[in-house]
Amino acid sequence: MVDVMRVKQGDEHWPDVADMFPSAVGWATDPAEGGDYHFFVAVAEDGDAVGGSVIEIGTLRFGPLADMPVGYLEDILALEDHRRKGVGTALLRATLNHAWEHGCENVRWTVTYDNLPALALYRSMGLGFIPDEDPSQTEPERQYTVVAINPTRAEQEYGASRQ
Repeated sequence: MVDVMRVKQGDEHWPDVADMFPSAVGWATDPAEGGDYHFFVAVAEDGDAVGGSVIEIGTLRFGPLADMPVGYLEDILALEDHRRKGVGTALLRATLNHAWEHGCENVRWTVTYDNLPALALYRSMGLGFIPDEDPSQTEPERQYTVVAINPTRAEQEYGASRQ
């Protein structure tokens, strides 16, 4: 059993997320970056951090829906000794719920085709996958874009049409 909590700079578990996500911490603390980053930590019963996640909350920034509030899951990690014990599921649920509470219409991120544990987690949660290959690149990265749709929006937009 783990507890998942949001962590901000100066909090007890901030050093843990800084160790797990040094790049994201750098972005979050760089005024030039301008992103709205939110960090989460999974804490075991003994008080040790066993995983974490980072989400950027903003807008789509392009096209006719440029002002649509969305989340970009930057990273999610369960420490190796704590994998397959519900840490990833708890982190992802907490992170997505935070995004929904902040008005995000959806949350997106990428995962490589060979990251089988992550793919299994996302499939178990019923998330959508879009193959994302750019054949124009010399060595295209083979990855999926994963999409989670705000359940309230999904019910409002799509639920009524099924009745």
